[in-house]
Amino acid sequence: VDVRVRPEDESGRNVYAGAHVVVLQETEGERRLPIWVGPQEGVSLAMLLEHVETPRPLTAIFMASLLEAAGTHLEQVRITRLEHYTYYAEAVIVGPAGTRTVDARPSDALLIALSTGAPVYADARVLELADRTPGDWRPETPVPTAMNASAIVAEVQATWARRMQGLEQQRAEQQNRP
Repeated sequence: VDVRVRPEDESGRNVYAGAHVVVLQETEGERRLPIWVGPQEGVSLAMLLEHVETPRPLTAIFMASLLEAAGTHLEQVRITRLEHYTYYAEAVIVGPAGTRTVDARPSDALLIALSTGAPVYADARVLELADRTPGDWRPETPVPTAMNASAIVAEVQATWARRMQGLEQQRAEQQNRP
């Protein structure tokens, strides 16, 4: 349902500052599952959640296209366990050779699931363990300046616009040289 980024606190010592967390929510319930992911994966997840069109395919969209080209599809993603604050996932792939379960990082599996519309399931034990995680790790811990998916995308788009403007300015300067 969302991707969030933790801001730096005033002391600059927040060990979670800049960390991205994807928030999964039950389709028919209130439980949420926070999964911490890397910045690149967090930005990609935010872009997919916000339906941002990119000039070139994101890696997850490329991987989904590879599955399709091979005559297979992602049937589902399973978040299977949580050990030492690390989540584990499986991608269930169906194709001509049958059904295969592939070990995956949750962020990669979630990216492909968002790209293909495949459902995501979490083991009941994972949800129980996630409920017991310390407050600082929980995405619902109030952080008024935390960025959500739309704010992440807005920041990325602003960065792209600045870079494009800089490239256009360089090109204009090169054309004006004798």
